[in-house]
Amino acid sequence: MQYDSRQIEELVDDFLAKAKNEFSVADMFDAISEKISDWDPEFEDKLFNDLEQYLDTAPGLFRDTGDYEKFFPRRNFFLNKEFLAIPVQYELKHGVLIPGHRFAPFCCKEIYPSELTLRENGKSKPVKCKQISCPLPLAAVLHALLGSEQMMENFYVEDQRNHDILKQDNISGEIYLSAYDFGEFYKRHNFTFGDAIRFKIRNWETGKLDFEYLSQNDRDEKRISKWIDALDDVLPAVIDDHADYFDIPEQLAKAFFRSPDKLMDSPVSGIDEIPNRSNAVQLGFSGGRTVLTRKADASEDEDSSPPPGIMISEGATDSLQEILKDIKCPLRPAEIEAYILDEMFDGEASFDAFYSRCFDDLSLEFADDAQQAIFQNFVEELWEAHLDRYNRFNDDLKGPVRSRILELVEARNQWLREMQDIYEGTKAPPEESMKELAKAAGALCQMLELINTPDKVLPDSEVEAVYETLDKMEELQDQLMQNISTEMKKQQ
Repeated sequence: MQYDSRQIEELVDDFLAKAKNEFSVADMFDAISEKISDWDPEFEDKLFNDLEQYLDTAPGLFRDTGDYEKFFPRRNFFLNKEFLAIPVQYELKHGVLIPGHRFAPFCCKEIYPSELTLRENGKSKPVKCKQISCPLPLAAVLHALLGSEQMMENFYVEDQRNHDILKQDNISGEIYLSAYDFGEFYKRHNFTFGDAIRFKIRNWETGKLDFEYLSQNDRDEKRISKWIDALDDVLPAVIDDHADYFDIPEQLAKAFFRSPDKLMDSPVSGIDEIPNRSNAVQLGFSGGRTVLTRKADASEDEDSSPPPGIMISEGATDSLQEILKDIKCPLRPAEIEAYILDEMFDGEASFDAFYSRCFDDLSLEFADDAQQAIFQNFVEELWEAHLDRYNRFNDDLKGPVRSRILELVEARNQWLREMQDIYEGTKAPPEESMKELAKAAGALCQMLELINTPDKVLPDSEVEAVYETLDKMEELQDQLMQNISTEMKKQQ
């Protein structure tokens, strides 16, 4: 007989289509050779080698690291497995979920990210896609785990206009992307930052997934850390085994396959949280491309700068609150909103004036230009949101109260700056007194959250009592700051 490559290829495809459990090259060899009626044993070595070579590169299979002769179909491994997407603040505001890198490790590469079939709890009507414009630095964050080459390719494919936008190398620019419309879903579940979407894979090959809401109350810090640690246990080994292989989604997929901890059974975290929370791996730059590398092996070679057009921040970027904490800003989101509304109450409505008043005197420690651009975008969106709905008439009673609270906020922050200038971190402030000061600041912030809410009304009958409360809070704050200053001087 002659060696019929076409016949063997058809038999291989048939074998893989029916395979449900792990198998070896020998298993496939036996199954195929038995189906060839005039099989000639002299082709045994050639067939075995051809099958081995094919299986080594087959995209639909995982290779079992416990036994290098075993392979497992991905469609079966991922069947009914679950993973999370944690929407960032920008997505919640605009009612969308940008696919980015979120689905890449868990779906067949042949399916474009915006062409998946997503159904809430298996309902018949899938979520629709729509086109949006997105700040370039944020888009880079949400696509970072694709790797730079795939990221740029996605940007180019999404919209022809992105070619010209990316050529400008404008960190403040926006690009056009496809995004899934989750606006009604977010609204129905009162979705807030920290909540997640839990996806269940129904068909890996065709990209069919169900999804449901997962509250942040079911994602406590201890369980998230445990999940990240379990993934950290396997990711470095995957990176080591594929040192010259830079496909990040593939590395992540193999890590989930290798992990003995069943990370895709009721997960509490997801790949969105890997860049900022992993203790074992990080995104780095090598040879003009982004790579996933061990943290201990952070690139220090000459070619460790980001690829052209790529602006991936090394700092927190998911929400305004996370960025404020990361850049050591003493202000909280409610206080920033109060500054916005105070500017509008005074009839100025100048974003530049507000931004200068709010941040010019603060020493903000941005990780890089990309983080600063995303921060400024968050703040500008917050400004525009309040500008669109601000009603000066309804703010007559609340406006002066807000201004009074901001006086206390500014006095506290001025004192903090003075203390920092005097002691420059050489002396630690008394812990208990600082906790009391933070508690007082939290109480003021809670008052601002209520006053900032448009539909919250401050009755005339309560105004005097509110001012009396603020006078007492000012006395308490002044006393606490004086006590801390006195104790710090005693340490000299």
